[in-house]
Amino acid sequence: MKRIFPFIFVVIVFLAVFFCLRFYFFRGDILRLEKVDQKQIITLTKHHTQQGVYGIDILITGYLKGSATIQRAYEDKKMYAPSTVSGIVFLRFGGDWYNDKCLLIYEPINVKSGNLQIKYNFRTM
Repeated sequence: MKRIFPFIFVVIVFLAVFFCLRFYFFRGDILRLEKVDQKQIITLTKHHTQQGVYGIDILITGYLKGSATIQRAYEDKKMYAPSTVSGIVFLRFGGDWYNDKCLLIYEPINVKSGNLQIKYNFRTM
């Protein structure tokens, strides 16, 4: 019984933190990547009411049977280092961003099936 209590406590704390952070990351827009077996360039755009973009938060979740690379880029093709994902996907990007658009370059590698959901929010003044 003494061994179970710390485990249950850690699980409860983890779930509480997850649900609290969920409200921070889950505001914004949601896209679903339907064709996970095809290369795609996804354009994330700010709302027309948002002004003064200074950052972006992106959360990609889902499942892939296979693997894929996901890379952020500006429209002028300045790219950030790619991230490789497979199986259960929980990938978070964030930080400074000074453009009204963000490109996500998705390249599957032997992906048979799966689904991905992209949640994003442009931080503005």
